Amino acid sequence: MGLNYRITDMIAQYRHHVSFYKASILTSDYLYINVLPQIGFHVRSLVIDRNYSCLQDELFIEHFGKKMSMIFPKLERISLTYYEHDTLLIFLDTLHDLNHLNEIRLYDFFDNPTSNQTITVRSLCQANNHRFTTILVDDRSSCLHFDDNDRYLNVLRLRINLTSVIDLPALFATVPNVHYLDVVISEESDYSKLFNEMKFTPLLHLIEFQLKSLKHGWGLEELSVLLVQLPIVQNLLLSLSTFDNRLVEVEDQQTQNLLGQCITSLNIYKNTTERSLITVNEEHLPIIASVFPRVRD
Repeated sequence: MGLNYRITDMIAQYRHHVSFYKASILTSDYLYINVLPQIGFHVRSLVIDRNYSCLQDELFIEHFGKKMSMIFPKLERISLTYYEHDTLLIFLDTLHDLNHLNEIRLYDFFDNPTSNQTITVRSLCQANNHRFTTILVDDRSSCLHFDDNDRYLNVLRLRINLTSVIDLPALFATVPNVHYLDVVISEESDYSKLFNEMKFTPLLHLIEFQLKSLKHGWGLEELSVLLVQLPIVQNLLLSLSTFDNRLVEVEDQQTQNLLGQCITSLNIYKNTTERSLITVNEEHLPIIASVFPRVRD
């Protein structure tokens, strides 16, 4: 592979993936005026960072807000860092008719009160004419809430933070076509007695499910109610706390029957103080792994 090819490839990557992470306002303004209009046709992914300069996205909208689809016709992914509710909605409102833009990522999305959470979800899922199939929100971001009357058929891959387990039924109802779902539940709650009464919508297309919930004490029956909604799941990664010894003792027959066909990774904390970690994986526990025939790397 010759030097010219490597240089050409490097330049192409520079044009394809543009990041303003930690760029000063002066640098951003210069690039917005002199560079992006020249290379916008080639840009595939874009990172806008409000942490280093809160004016970065305001200038971006000023220069490109009304002509995003013309300047960036091949844009596929956009990442937004350190946004608040209002600034996020303003930015999302600029995304129209970008035919290839199907992925959005939020990092450190903060200061989003409960009253705004459903609005945020709607704006994310409906942005760019409902073209987002992938929405990934990091675990440092604010929680979001889903209205179970809404339906976002476009969403296929979703990473999200919820306040409590009681938010799960609405989430399942709103994204019926999701293939990949990664959920972090942030707050302590005790809805064990109500769990059987919660009305879940089965996720008939879900292949991979990740759940982290270390402040709610899960029982085997609760987990069973949840997992029965995932009939074709192939990869299941759970990080849970529990006071139910049947979940800690993975040799328990009920636990094997519940988890044995789809478990990929299981981290069970006996309770939130002891932090007794049980990890199931094929490499370290071959005897237990033999109970889980579909374990994958």
